[in-house]
Amino acid sequence: MEANDFDSAQLEQEKLSLIKSIIKQYSSIAVLKSMLHWRELTSLKSRVRSPLIDLKNKQDIELFIN
Repeated sequence: MEANDFDSAQLEQEKLSLIKSIIKQYSSIAVLKSMLHWRELTSLKSRVRSPLIDLKNKQDIELFIN
């Protein structure tokens, strides 16, 4: 267990140093926000599927037309 705790603490430290280096590289908060927003959008895009509609169901078709 101790080795696992050490590994996870080391991983967290690596994440923090990566974040710090990114902040130093891109000191503008607007740039950081747009990068995070773009990443969020691209990950969302890969998870969202197009809705399945029943072409024989009039209510389904009306939902997408209106």
